[in-house]
Amino acid sequence: MSQEPIDPSKSLQPPSTQGGWLSRLIGACGPWAAGLSDEASKRMAQHRARQAAVDVLREALSAEVKTLAKAREELLLRRAKAKDVERVRIDNDLKYITEEARKCRVYKVAFDYAPQAEQTEEPEQSKIALDEVWLDRFHEAARKCNEEWRVDLLAKALTEESKEPGRLGLRSLWLIGTMEERLFHAFSELLDMFLLFDGNWFIPDEDYATDYEVNNPKLGKLSLGQVIFLTAEVGLVGDPQMSGYSWKESPMEVSYADKKFEYSPDLPRWDKGVVLTQVGTQIARLHAPKPNNVGTRIFDNCRKRLNRGTPEAPRHRNG
Repeated sequence: MSQEPIDPSKSLQPPSTQGGWLSRLIGACGPWAAGLSDEASKRMAQHRARQAAVDVLREALSAEVKTLAKAREELLLRRAKAKDVERVRIDNDLKYITEEARKCRVYKVAFDYAPQAEQTEEPEQSKIALDEVWLDRFHEAARKCNEEWRVDLLAKALTEESKEPGRLGLRSLWLIGTMEERLFHAFSELLDMFLLFDGNWFIPDEDYATDYEVNNPKLGKLSLGQVIFLTAEVGLVGDPQMSGYSWKESPMEVSYADKKFEYSPDLPRWDKGVVLTQVGTQIARLHAPKPNNVGTRIFDNCRKRLNRGTPEAPRHRNG
């Protein structure tokens, strides 16, 4: 199963500095933000402040949130005195305001990840508009979103898609909007253990078959194999019995966090192991890996095996 090489060190971190895509982010946030680009441009021209455009958007967003809160208070007062039919109308309005407030919450986090560099004229090929179907699905998810971790994922998804339309598929967006919290934490833990083989995510067969323990309060105590099963079940990683990594007869870099070494296979080969699917790779771009003991042990064992030229026998290890 092939993957697009990725450097986790380039995962979205506030602030990012990809110029020329802020206008797409503004447009994605709806009519209230779309009219702000002129004001943002004027402020940029007047003050040449790198943060100017983002500040304008944040100010407008704060005003929008206050407007929604005031409207909600007024509707609640009216509802207390309303008759049946009027109360139904007010309930619908309250639902709309609640959903809009949730969307604004996602927008606010997205602006935290927005570029803080001065806007420059972007190349013609990068002036592609965001797909309307993608935006509809995003807004549908944002209206239902209430968990902190999901707000952050959706905000990063919007920023990533604004930066490069088509980079995050509909399947990935759907999974972000519907996955259970347990799955989110399981996938996050797993991403923290992956090695990079020339930029490709990979856990060798000898390591995922070992009884490493994953300790996370949100998950309880699970073996690495159980975590892999949870994520494979929804298509974030490939079937461990069928997937693997193809080695080429050329030097390659194996890395984990700040550790790395170079390895040159004698012959092309294929090794069984855990890899990310296309959906898993797309969502992994939104994650900033945090090195842990299990990942370090996997890396150290991999280096020993490759240096010896033979697999090391699996043994029980606790992470």
